[in-house]
Amino acid sequence: MRICHYIASTGLGRGEFYIDLVNEMAKDKSLSVSLIIPLNAKYLNRISSDIKIIEYKSKDSRYNPFLFIELLKIFTNNKFDIVHTHFAKASEIFYKLNKILKSTHIATKHNPRKGKIFNKLKYVTAVSDDVKKSIKHDNVKIIYNGLTPINLEETNKNKVFTIRAIGRLDKIKGFDILIKELSKVKNEYILEIVGDGDERKNLEELIKESDLTTKIKLIG
Repeated sequence: MRICHYIASTGLGRGEFYIDLVNEMAKDKSLSVSLIIPLNAKYLNRISSDIKIIEYKSKDSRYNPFLFIELLKIFTNNKFDIVHTHFAKASEIFYKLNKILKSTHIATKHNPRKGKIFNKLKYVTAVSDDVKKSIKHDNVKIIYNGLTPINLEETNKNKVFTIRAIGRLDKIKGFDILIKELSKVKNEYILEIVGDGDERKNLEELIKESDLTTKIKLIG
């Protein structure tokens, strides 16, 4: 079976779960798994070597006719059995293309925010009950994001009161707000921020400006 995942995003923020999903699927040698993504996606190094990567060059927009022409050629030439789209933009673009292609289309909605396109699609999966409730038809299946278990060794707690925050270093995550609020705290503490992203440099500068280099660590 030839399965294609189509993702209209270059960023890391939305790269975690569906890249892991595609990587796991590629372990099944009875499947031929392809991934269609924009050129120069930031998560390229996370994609398994078992996956056929197809990059497109056109500007990633729902309203770009050149993108539709380029993608139509890709999908026509490859003749996938199933096309699985992630998030609203990719799902909407392929929904329009599929009026010509007539392929089996599955779309996954990853969050409960807006995304009217999912109301129009025949096959939809949601990653949680809240996401399912945001889709206005009954043919929705919940498939929770899977996690690969990791064995962790027990460690001794720090003697100083320690806070650990985990997430990608993106403006939307509000780590700058956390740092500013902790700058008001006079007690001894350590804040360890686990993650990486485009905001790292700005957060490093904020930590220095707030004279918190001994209290707040970005540990990757």
